[in-house]
Amino acid sequence: MNSNSKSKSKSNPNPEPIYLKNYSAPDYLIPRVDLCFELDDNKTLVHARLKIIKNPKKKNQKINPPLILNGQNLKLQKISLNGKKLSKGKDGSAYQISDDKLIIELKESKKSKDFFIVETLVEIDPPSNKTLEGLYKSGTIFCTQNEPEGMRKITYFIDRPDIMSRFTTMIIADKDKYPLLLSNGNEVAKGDLEGGRHYVTWKDPFPKPCYLFALVAGDLGVIKDRYITRSNKNIDLRIYCDKGNESRCHSAMIALKHAMEWDENVFGLEYDLDIYMIVAVDSFNMGAMENKGLNIFNSKYVLANQETATDNEFKAIEAVIGHEYFHNWTGNRVTCRDWFQLTLKEGLTVFRDQEFSSTLNSRSVERIGNVTRLRLSQFPEDAGPMSHPIRPSSYIEINNFYTSTVYNKGSEVIRMIATLIGMDNFRKGITKYFETFDGQAVTTEDFIFAMEKASNFDLSQFKRWYSRAGTPHVTVNYQYDPKKQTFTLKTKQQTNGDDIKEPLLIPLSFALIASDGKELSAHSKVLHLNSAENTFTFKNIKSKPIPSINRNFSAPIKLTVPYSTEDLIFIMANDSDDFNRFEAMQSLTIKIIKDLMEEKKANTSPKLHQGYVDAFGKLLDDDHLDNTFKAMILTLPNISIIANDFNIIDYHAIHETREFIKRELSKKYYQKFYKLYHHLNDELANKKDIEILDQHSASLRALKNVSLNYLMVNALHNSQPNSQDNTQENTHESSQEIIDLCSKQFFHANNMTDRLYAMMELADVDREIRFSSFSFFYDRFKDDQLTLLKWFMVQANSKLPDTTERIKLLMKNPKFDILVPNIVRSLILVWANNHIIFHNKDHSLAEENYKFLTDLVLKIDKDNPSMAAALVSIFNNYKRLDQNRQELIAGQLKRLIGSNLSKNTYEIVYKNLNN
Repeated sequence: MNSNSKSKSKSNPNPEPIYLKNYSAPDYLIPRVDLCFELDDNKTLVHARLKIIKNPKKKNQKINPPLILNGQNLKLQKISLNGKKLSKGKDGSAYQISDDKLIIELKESKKSKDFFIVETLVEIDPPSNKTLEGLYKSGTIFCTQNEPEGMRKITYFIDRPDIMSRFTTMIIADKDKYPLLLSNGNEVAKGDLEGGRHYVTWKDPFPKPCYLFALVAGDLGVIKDRYITRSNKNIDLRIYCDKGNESRCHSAMIALKHAMEWDENVFGLEYDLDIYMIVAVDSFNMGAMENKGLNIFNSKYVLANQETATDNEFKAIEAVIGHEYFHNWTGNRVTCRDWFQLTLKEGLTVFRDQEFSSTLNSRSVERIGNVTRLRLSQFPEDAGPMSHPIRPSSYIEINNFYTSTVYNKGSEVIRMIATLIGMDNFRKGITKYFETFDGQAVTTEDFIFAMEKASNFDLSQFKRWYSRAGTPHVTVNYQYDPKKQTFTLKTKQQTNGDDIKEPLLIPLSFALIASDGKELSAHSKVLHLNSAENTFTFKNIKSKPIPSINRNFSAPIKLTVPYSTEDLIFIMANDSDDFNRFEAMQSLTIKIIKDLMEEKKANTSPKLHQGYVDAFGKLLDDDHLDNTFKAMILTLPNISIIANDFNIIDYHAIHETREFIKRELSKKYYQKFYKLYHHLNDELANKKDIEILDQHSASLRALKNVSLNYLMVNALHNSQPNSQDNTQENTHESSQEIIDLCSKQFFHANNMTDRLYAMMELADVDREIRFSSFSFFYDRFKDDQLTLLKWFMVQANSKLPDTTERIKLLMKNPKFDILVPNIVRSLILVWANNHIIFHNKDHSLAEENYKFLTDLVLKIDKDNPSMAAALVSIFNNYKRLDQNRQELIAGQLKRLIGSNLSKNTYEIVYKNLNN
């Protein structure tokens, strides 16, 4: 069954945008909804009883305007109005039906009822629903995904977030096949029926938009726990999964209880139902969904144990569990008036989950990780054709705006508010927000209103962040006057190279570091950049200092500061702000990469700056650094982050220069990395079983695997047939020994982190060992779809020239399923983001890759437009490639635009070609 959006695109190849400025309140509200589902593998019947009232806030409307209900792929069986059966006709009480709407024309009368009842019976086909929106089947499980517009695929409804309804849901199904029947709220009734069927009724006492409606039916395993709130309310906690996976749910349960406690302690927010349920499913377009009381999760963010999940995956589970739980208030109790306000719930909740994770882990490490993810995904988004403000002004398909901009940049905007008004006032603002808007669908202006009331801080200029697209660029210049003993700092704001007519309010965290390395604490403050150009003067500065700017990444900006190499080395060694120490290392590495690339163009022999090499060695020797932080600061910037600094991107030149730096550092510090690896490995070997997954062990593994990476970079280089490098210090240790060391880690690892890191290294070894490692992993985990995703991912990320051919072979593997988003992301999306392979040096091979991806987009778009849109987004920055590649990709985009595309895919292709 094809989705309605695709059939619409045949008749309307150029779908019209929807604009924020055209928002109009609904004519009608639906305060109460009664649903009854008769689930069946062949056909499912949905009975809906809607209590409809006219919107009291809607002014100047007709007595009874038409009632318009959204619906897609529904077979209408019955319809009645106030108990009277309706039939198609021309009289005023009849109805009209189209592909996507049910319209009931109501006769006008002098005395209109206060409310009326619309009842419908529709037939739907969940097993054939491959869009994974609405009600569908994931394996043997019935489940739903209704955000943003899935309810219209279940029943006729006013499918928009400003319709707040109280739901009562009865679910009827075969008791043997579907013993578990779940929905939102609290269970109020259950019983057996004739024919081996049974029913369960759920009632949610809180009004919610229909996108938060959820249903799950299946035969699932469960783990249970309890949580006692601070008001002594006893909450029933349950996590459901496929039977046999129950033991892998315990980390998620621990994270849930931590999140509940954290929200009480930090924001005073308690859980409000009697039961909180999480269900893990394999086929899911998103990471997780915060449906009231019944969260539905992508299984990758629930299931974990020592053998199957990495340290990073455990942290991701902790963050996503927290994120969805925090939505209970920031998203559910107060929700969005319209989808343009999506960042109202998502940006705020990402900020909350980041703060939660920072409480449980190293705050510095968490901050660095969050900013790195922002730069990997959101900065390129800001620089591409899909660039949009955190509150967009228009869209064609709202699914395309569940973006890093809305989520991650949105969270940075919330963080800036907390920085400007102070965390105490921010907490008061959250309290004011719920006191004022609980149970309502509101806007970003309403959130700002609450923050202003609580803090008495004028945020009118700051609101420009919500409507401004692009990454702000702040240029800083500074001067020290030894006679006057003053330090002057000047700033200038720009966006995408253009001067700003209406400047943003930017909080810039700032400090001065004296020549002895000590911070001049009297001058540490948050500067408010509120003009296109600002000047700040600091007095009584005895000697020339070095400024530390945008500390802890206080604003999501690109910063240009005239630091010398020596300045950056000084900050790296002396700044008390861990983020800026990391930032100095990243900035210096990118600066050196650019210099080396220029030297190569001039045919100059490349040579690393000795100060950089020495600074790296000092960090490596610093035993006072947190091991995870040390692992991060010693890791060179990701190729995509480096690419952010180039107008025209040459991925191959960047990659080759980056690898050259790694090899040089590896040669210089080979013995230190070798000893460090064995020292950390021995320390981990002495850990008790109960300690293997604790934070300290995870930090040891992080640094150990960075050490392994530096050892392997030279082993791989020297093992190549054309390598003539005999200058390294490790003459007594062969490259084969290091490969054997890596192989040993892979085959004998007692945790997935070590096994995966080793397999990633072996994937680039052009020897039989890589195939042996792949076979070993496959044989061990072939019946575990979730863990096997890593097997697909590692092979897709290999830099060896046969990678694309292996991708095509893997697609023929019986474990590959093009209808499962997790598998497509792990194989196809990882391969397409493997820039060295995808944008092949050989333009004819690159052209083949672009065509292959386009073929897949067309194939997947027929069933799952959201997944197809994610794939075609790979082309978003194609105009920053060389002219030849631009023309090749443009050809594929034109081929797509001429096809019958979903709105999801069409919007991205159109903007790529026209922006």
